[in-house]
Amino acid sequence: MDSCRCLFVVSAERGELALATTFLRGQSIAAAARLLVPEALVGEVDASLSAATAPHGSFDDLLAAAEEHRPDLVFLCCGYLLVHEGLLSQSELARFVEEMQARGCRVVTTDPFLGLSRTTTFADTDLQWALPWKLGWMRELHGWLARKLGGTRRPLELPCIENVPHLYPTLIPDLGAEDAVERFSFFDPDTIRPDAAPGAASEEVSPTWIFVLSPFDYECQKMLIGRSRVARRIAFLLAAAQEAERVPVLVAPPDVIGIMEDLEGERELIPYCPYGELEPKLLAAEYAFYWSTFSFSMLVRVANEKPVFSFDRGRLARTVPRLFSAGQATHFGGWTPPRVDSKRLPLPKELEFLAGKQELALRVISERLRASPTPAGVVEGLTAPPASPEELASGSEASE
Repeated sequence: MDSCRCLFVVSAERGELALATTFLRGQSIAAAARLLVPEALVGEVDASLSAATAPHGSFDDLLAAAEEHRPDLVFLCCGYLLVHEGLLSQSELARFVEEMQARGCRVVTTDPFLGLSRTTTFADTDLQWALPWKLGWMRELHGWLARKLGGTRRPLELPCIENVPHLYPTLIPDLGAEDAVERFSFFDPDTIRPDAAPGAASEEVSPTWIFVLSPFDYECQKMLIGRSRVARRIAFLLAAAQEAERVPVLVAPPDVIGIMEDLEGERELIPYCPYGELEPKLLAAEYAFYWSTFSFSMLVRVANEKPVFSFDRGRLARTVPRLFSAGQATHFGGWTPPRVDSKRLPLPKELEFLAGKQELALRVISERLRASPTPAGVVEGLTAPPASPEELASGSEASE
């Protein structure tokens, strides 16, 4: 298994790069792995990864890398987003998958849509949130198309990857007995940090509150309340943290960081960084606040039983409302992080009370996440030869 050659093709979504980073971190397979990322994300690849990294920007780039690397496994992070973001056309993705499979290579995709892509139609989506950066008339056009197409077409219809194995950093979505797709969950044991346990932080270090705003959720917030009001609310949140004698840490798009640079007082402003550098800041913080209910980086805090709060459902859950309940089940086993108001951040005593109420839920969720196979276990499962008819028959007899 250590000699298994893996090729990771990452979309423009930073959460997918973080997922690939977590899957490879500390694993023996990383030495024989190659990571392809969009040019804009090359500088955000964790320098500690032993996997070779290269940029990609076209179908030809993928084919050239596959020809040179000769992978046994190809991980698309995520195949649906590679098309949705315009990095590949549907036909190019289909050709790439077909070419890899013809070479005997297994293709896997991650799945932030939690298995709902097969059953979600245009009638089930609110496209204004999928395209918040588009001009108003373009969003209206997409809305008209959604109403016209109704329940007859699917916005994420990609037959070429719908039946390949799907990979999750969460619990596996329960899609019923009729779901025939292989679905794997994984958990990186290095995610658990003894120094992140409650009370492990040094008293000499000023406590921090971290606020995480992704580019997509920023666009949604601008659409909801406007850019200036978003900036005012963020400035208020940072000031509220300072008033509580906490150092605010803001992870946000450069546009937001530029606005906040003139604020007085101690604060840390981060216009994104490699996930390996972000993770320690997430774990060191007393509290973490998100403008989304489901974020990959939130999982590291949950696994370490650290309290989290959200200000909004987030872009994906707004785009596909059904995704909210599916995310509750896969990310948190039915639980939901407390929603707080960005216009009036609770006082420290209130936050302490809300954090205390999370303890039991976080302990249960952490145990469930840690029960998933390691990345090495997933790779072993993906590369294991299929069971013979005799083995299947033997297993069936043993279960009777």
